[in-house]
Amino acid sequence: PAKGAAQKRRDVKHLAALSADARVLLQRGHQRRKLGKHNLAIDDFNAVLKSAPRCVPALAGRAGAKRSLGEVEAALADYSSAAALDPKDVNLQAAAGFAKLDLGWYRRARADFEAALRLDATSRPAIRGKRAALRLLRDGPLRVVTLRGFKRPRMNADFVERRRSPYVV
Repeated sequence: PAKGAAQKRRDVKHLAALSADARVLLQRGHQRRKLGKHNLAIDDFNAVLKSAPRCVPALAGRAGAKRSLGEVEAALADYSSAAALDPKDVNLQAAAGFAKLDLGWYRRARADFEAALRLDATSRPAIRGKRAALRLLRDGPLRVVTLRGFKRPRMNADFVERRRSPYVV
């Protein structure tokens, strides 16, 4: 999706505050993340954050790499830190919402998506995330049910069902 002018100005502001070496490391981290080398990307983002601890693009990149590795709670901490530094970034709000969806925190995720939509009502990731959160809130969390004890082995099975419950996080 195309970035708005305000988002581009914020990106330029964050990049202008970095040294040339930090900019190179940041770009390399983003390239490595695109190639699926998430551990190496995290190392690059950490190097940038050592020299510029308030660098929002580095925090967001590290969060995305951690989320790709399955470290969702650590990613959420980075997304939250980045969102605190740049509260008007719609993409950070939506990314934090998706991390909360991964953790099963559906109501909190919905709140993040709604906050993102208050900033930009046309944000596709926020709209898509809010729909997903509402669907999961309506359907309830997943539960694995195991059927065992049948004489035929094919009858013994695991299946996933949606459980409707008012006790959703």
